[in-house]
Amino acid sequence: MHLVIIRTSLSYVDSQTYNIQEIGLAKELIKQGVAVSLILPGETELENHDNDYSIYYLTCKMLQQSIGFYEKLWKTLDRIQPDIIQIHEIGMFMSLYTLMWSRKNSIPCVLIQGTYEPTRKPLQRILECLFNMTFGKYILTHVNAIGCKTPRAMEYLRKYSRFQKMEVTAIGLDMSNFDQCYTVTVDWREELQISSSTKILLYIGVVENRRHVELLLEIIENLPDIYALIIVGEGSQKEVLKKRTEQSVYKSRVKWLSRMTQKELVGIYKIADLFLLASDYEIYGMVILESMYWKVPVLSTATGGGVAIIRNNENGWIIDSFSLQDWVNKIEKIFSDSFSYNSIVETAYRDVVEKYTWERISSNFMRLYNTAIQNQNHAGKMK
Repeated sequence: MHLVIIRTSLSYVDSQTYNIQEIGLAKELIKQGVAVSLILPGETELENHDNDYSIYYLTCKMLQQSIGFYEKLWKTLDRIQPDIIQIHEIGMFMSLYTLMWSRKNSIPCVLIQGTYEPTRKPLQRILECLFNMTFGKYILTHVNAIGCKTPRAMEYLRKYSRFQKMEVTAIGLDMSNFDQCYTVTVDWREELQISSSTKILLYIGVVENRRHVELLLEIIENLPDIYALIIVGEGSQKEVLKKRTEQSVYKSRVKWLSRMTQKELVGIYKIADLFLLASDYEIYGMVILESMYWKVPVLSTATGGGVAIIRNNENGWIIDSFSLQDWVNKIEKIFSDSFSYNSIVETAYRDVVEKYTWERISSNFMRLYNTAIQNQNHAGKMK
C-alpha cells in the first residue's frame, strides 16, 4: 500500500518546533510496511526522499489557509500514483480539489476531521458554512471512509451528514521528536533565576487572542509569590503583553522565551509543575499530550482536544470558565493536595504511553484505510 497524506490546511509548519501529526503517523506506518508520501506546504518546491518516507513541499496559491491550492498537486499525484489518499477537514478547498483527482483516478480517499465548530470571524463564518453545506456535503458523500479526531468533530460532521459512517481516530504523540537520549544542557531554573521552591506554570504556543495569554498574566499577578510563569512562543500579542509585563510589579515572575525546538523544550517541561491552556478553541492540542508525557499535568478549558484527552480530576483538570478568580482558586487548590497532584501526574503519563502514541493508535488508521479500499472496490463493482 502506498499512502499519500496531504496537509489540506495551507499554513506552513516547522517540524523542528511542532509535533507534526502527519509525520508522526508516517513514521509508524512505515514500520508496518506501508509506503508513505507526505504533501506539505512549502515556501519553495522541494522533495525530500532521505527518510523512509517522502515529503513533497509544494508551493501554494491562496487567499488564506483554507482557500487555495497546491500549484502542482495533480501533477505530483500523477507521478506518485498512490493506492490511497488521506485528506483533512471538509472546510478546506484543498480537500475538495484532492478528492476531485481521487475520483477521476478511482483512488480511495479517507477524510480525517478535526474542526468541531465554525470560525468565529463573522464573514469567514458565513463563507465556511456555505462551503460546508455544498462542497462539504459533497466531500462527505464521496470519500470512502471518515475518521474524526475527537467526538466533538464527529458531532460537527453530523450537522452536514447523518448517514455517513464515521469513527473516532485519535491523534498520537511522536515521542522520537524528544529523543529520550537527549541530554538537557541548560539548567533552566538557574538560567531564568527561578528558585527551587517556586511552582512553575507553563504555556507553550502562539501568543494570540484565542489562547488568552493576557489572562495567564492576570493569574500570575493574583497568585502568591511562590508561583512563576514561563511563556514559550511567538505571536501577534507577544510584544504588547511583554511590554506590559516589564512595566508591572510582578515582572520578575514572568519569563518570556522565544519559540523552541522540540528537543529544547524537554528542559522546560522538566522544570514545570502545571501547564495552562486557556484557549477558546483547540482541534486537538498536541501540547496537552506533550505535557502529560513529561509529567506536567494540564489545566485546560473545555476545548475539543481538552475534553477528549483529559478526564477531569483523573489525568488532568478541565475548567469551563475564563473567570480570573476561578483560575486562581483552581490553581491554588491543585497544589494544596500533593497526593492527588502526584496521582494525576502518574495517570496522565501512563495514559499517553498506553493510549496516545502513534504505535498504539496507528492500527485505527490502518483499519480506516482498509475500509476505504473495500468501499472503493465495492463502488467500482456497482458501476
